[in-house]
Amino acid sequence: MGYKFGYYDEICATVQMAACPLLGDNQVGYEPTCYARNIEVRNALIFQMATLIIDIIALFMTIIMIVHVRSKYTAVGRKEMVMVFYIYFVMIILDFITISGIIPISSIVYPYFVAGYLGLTSAMCWCLMLNGVVGFQWTEDGTAASLWTFRLTSLVIFGLMYFISIATFKEVGSFSKAHPIGLFIMYFIFNPFCLLVYVVLQVIVVVNTLDEYWPLGNISFALVFFVIGQVIQIFLSDKICEGIKHYVDGVFFGTICTLLSVMMVYKYWDSITKEDLEFSVDGKGNTWEVKELLNEDDEFAPYAGQAANTVGYQGVSFAQTNSQYGGQGFQQPHYQQQAGHGSESSDDQRAAAAGQQLDNAGFSPAEYVDRLFPDDAALEGVDVAAANIGHRLQAVQQEIRRQLRAQSDGQQQQTQGIEATKAAISELYTRISEMKGKAQTSERMVSDITQDIKALDVGKRNLTQTTGTMRRLQLLVGAVDQLRQLREQGRFGEAARLLPAIAGLREGFSEYHGVRQIARLDEAAQAQQRRLGGLAQQVIQRGFDAQGRLVGDAEQMRAACGCCMADEQARVTDAYCEQQLRAYAAIFPLGDDESQLEHVSRRYAWLRRILRNYAEEHAAAFPAGWRMDEELSRRFARATRDQLGEIMATRALDVDGLTAALADTLAFEAQCDKKFGAARGADGSFVGAVSCAFEPYMAVFVDGEQRRLEALVRGFQQADEARDASLSVLASSTELLYEFRASLRRCAALSTGQAMGDLAQVFAQVLGGYARQVLAQRLPARDASLDALRQACLVANTADYCASAAAQLEQKIGEHIDAEQRARVSFAGSREALLGSINASVGALVGGVEAMCEAAFAALAAAPWHDVQAVGDQSEYVLLVASAVDASVAAVRPALSGPRYFRSFCDKLAARISDRFMRAVVQCGRVSEVGAEQLLLDAQALKSVLLGVPAIGAPDPQSQEPPAPPPAAYARVVAQGFGRVEALLKAVLVPSDPADALVGRFLLLFPDAPRDVFRQVLRLKGVKPTEHAAFIRVLQQQQGEAQGAMVQGDGAQIEKKHAGNAYATPEPRGTALATHVAGRAPASAPLASRGGRAFDSADSPTPRQGEARDGFAADPLGITAARAEAGEQSSDVDNAAGTRTRLNENLRRLMGTMRR
Repeated sequence: MGYKFGYYDEICATVQMAACPLLGDNQVGYEPTCYARNIEVRNALIFQMATLIIDIIALFMTIIMIVHVRSKYTAVGRKEMVMVFYIYFVMIILDFITISGIIPISSIVYPYFVAGYLGLTSAMCWCLMLNGVVGFQWTEDGTAASLWTFRLTSLVIFGLMYFISIATFKEVGSFSKAHPIGLFIMYFIFNPFCLLVYVVLQVIVVVNTLDEYWPLGNISFALVFFVIGQVIQIFLSDKICEGIKHYVDGVFFGTICTLLSVMMVYKYWDSITKEDLEFSVDGKGNTWEVKELLNEDDEFAPYAGQAANTVGYQGVSFAQTNSQYGGQGFQQPHYQQQAGHGSESSDDQRAAAAGQQLDNAGFSPAEYVDRLFPDDAALEGVDVAAANIGHRLQAVQQEIRRQLRAQSDGQQQQTQGIEATKAAISELYTRISEMKGKAQTSERMVSDITQDIKALDVGKRNLTQTTGTMRRLQLLVGAVDQLRQLREQGRFGEAARLLPAIAGLREGFSEYHGVRQIARLDEAAQAQQRRLGGLAQQVIQRGFDAQGRLVGDAEQMRAACGCCMADEQARVTDAYCEQQLRAYAAIFPLGDDESQLEHVSRRYAWLRRILRNYAEEHAAAFPAGWRMDEELSRRFARATRDQLGEIMATRALDVDGLTAALADTLAFEAQCDKKFGAARGADGSFVGAVSCAFEPYMAVFVDGEQRRLEALVRGFQQADEARDASLSVLASSTELLYEFRASLRRCAALSTGQAMGDLAQVFAQVLGGYARQVLAQRLPARDASLDALRQACLVANTADYCASAAAQLEQKIGEHIDAEQRARVSFAGSREALLGSINASVGALVGGVEAMCEAAFAALAAAPWHDVQAVGDQSEYVLLVASAVDASVAAVRPALSGPRYFRSFCDKLAARISDRFMRAVVQCGRVSEVGAEQLLLDAQALKSVLLGVPAIGAPDPQSQEPPAPPPAAYARVVAQGFGRVEALLKAVLVPSDPADALVGRFLLLFPDAPRDVFRQVLRLKGVKPTEHAAFIRVLQQQQGEAQGAMVQGDGAQIEKKHAGNAYATPEPRGTALATHVAGRAPASAPLASRGGRAFDSADSPTPRQGEARDGFAADPLGITAARAEAGEQSSDVDNAAGTRTRLNENLRRLMGTMRR
């Protein structure tokens, strides 16, 4: 199908993504074709375990990167870059939650977590792209404007992706899960675009601003890792999963590559910001270094340019003033002489132009003077102009000196400020050192105080523990003394309540046994408990008389039971059970009639009376937790098991008595298990407590069942069953299987162990005997009647029914029998016997049909085939065979229950008929060429009859559609069977004179050249036995030449000339007529080799070569051409050269056939 834009189906089929279960046009979403194995942890399935480990590693690595980024206080874009790693950290947590199955896919909150993960992915890509812009200083990094731009835009991108995801998952408006185009664009186009912009911007920054290009390697590795991770996830995940046997998939490698890509981004940022120390004063070596002092003469040298500029600027002002002044004194007349009249505006313009010349870098004093004094008349004001210029020069020089002094004062003030700053720093350092010393002193004081507090805490804890121990010790002393008093007073109830408290106090002093006083106190407590337990045991035992009747106070005895430890409880239980069962041994002694197996129910009745007496009188004397009635029943069961085992081992057993006793025993165990087993579970079950004694003697039951079933089979063998047309199987089979079920039901009620395994073997043995004795006897002999065929079908159906019932019986026994006996259950031998009966039935069916056709084949063998003068319609025996086959198959098909048996019958029938036809042809006398043609025609007709056998009796006989072709396997059986006959008859078609022609044709039909078949051909052609040797010599000669030609590699020339000069024999006439009689289309009968393999159409490269090989000429004259070549055109036969040519062509055809 391929990947399509806007669709997730192929992507989700390859890789397991968190959003895939929420997409698609069904309820379950998209599922990957292969995914990593899951593990079970405390009844919970964890998915993608390997990927989760990588996520955990990524969390730790992200924390390390965040710490390192935050520690670089002077780095450019520190706060902006750490925001990227914060987003990545939260994104890893959401990825961990969504892919691990911690939140099930069916949960209502799962889509919101997935939407959050997708939103963080887009926000991280956007934030990383903005970090790429930081290097261009669009705004100062770390400021509020920069940080809030990052935060707000990333929040907008997150909200947009979150809304698109939820709208797609919930199908809000035009959003669709089947076609999530918005989600696809944001995830697969917008995110990579942001990353690509970031990479391009960083490349520009490195190339334009840095002196070295090493950081480009880091950013390149980041890009390569990211691309590799995405390719593995989207395109190679399923192949990786199948190759690694579902241990990991592409998500694992994609997560690793993503982590490596993020780490390389961090490495790149670290490499370009490691020299950015904005607060370093001595970053440049000569920033505050004084090179050398200036000379006094050069004090104003740095300001020469500034003075010149100042002079030029002032000169402009002075020129303007002077021009105005000079114009009033002497310039005005000059301008009036030049222009004929004067004006103030023109004087101002000339003064401005003269002032501008002072500012010019190429100022020339001579030119300037010439412009001021253009003629002699203007020289009248030269003194005034010179004085003014001198005054202006002094003013400018004073201004220059003032500015120089101001600048020098500023440098001194800067130097003083630096010195003041150094003094302040020194003072600050001194104060910090003092504060550090005071802090160390305070720390030592706090440490001392803390140590004192710790010592006080330890003392308090020890004092509290000592106080508690002393209080418990006091309680233990008082409890032991009180226990002694209660024992002496016989107050067992209060003593029983005190014993748990004493046990708890003693357990608290288990670590203090090394203290002599505490050890003595513990021994005293144990002694008091032993004395109390012994006294309680005596009170309980005195509460029953010698006959086991209750004579004591039940309440006091019950309280005394509470004072008994485990040993005393065991002794009390043994004494009580022994006392109650003493009468049992007396009532049922070994050797007495009451102890016999048939009276076993009385034993169980006696126990029921004992248990009823216990419930009414003795139960109040024992605590319910002691379960005295259950213990009494178990000891009774053990005693009964031992006695019954001895009885069955010493006396003869009968089946009825054994089964009755076992049934009573199983009922008793079921009652006990119902009464006591519910509280104890499977470990306390009574099943098998007594019945296990019967297991070694269940062979008596199995032998009885075997004798009964074998007698039933013998009765079936001797009886003559009347055939019921309404039944498809023998009635004896259903009766036998009913007895099997009844016997199995009885055995399951008694035992599911070895006895059931033995009975299963008996069933298999009896079923095999039924197949060999009854079914084999019911098979008819070789009888040519339809009733005999129906009887054989009935036997086959019965065997098939018994075989399927045996498989069901084997499965049913395997479900109920014990696990250790299950391997003994096998009906393989009986099924083989039943399958043998089925094969025998099919063989009987085929033999019956053959018997019905025997008269026709006898007529075939007795017919005078050497006297046949012309080829006509099919012979009469063909019609007899066809009618017998049609009638028998029509009777057999509805009678057989299984279609596979009908197919087997058809295959064997085709093989048997073809073999019988071959034997009939061989039994014929001399056969002429025309007779052989007639036999070939009959063979085609018989083949058509057999090819139509699978369609006889098929459903819908009234259908107008043509019958279906026979199965290919069945058609091959028919072709192989008749191929041998056709090859033999085609060899008989060739005239015996000349011998070379007959031998060449025989070699084409039988490449192995069997001598016995060749003699049979010679016999059918009427060749005298004395002439056989000459023909055999020719056969040997041509066979040797053919082998030599093969060795010399003449195969190519033989193949080339094969189609043109084939020795042709006629195709038998009348094929259409035979087909009309048979009512079916003729089937091709390819030639067969001696081994019976038929040549199919694949053996013939061209139709012409196929005709030449099969002996049929392309000449449409048919028989005329064959006879003309056989006898009438004797000139070709007499011509030795023509004979040699035909021999060579025959050898070439033979080589081509063998090579193919």
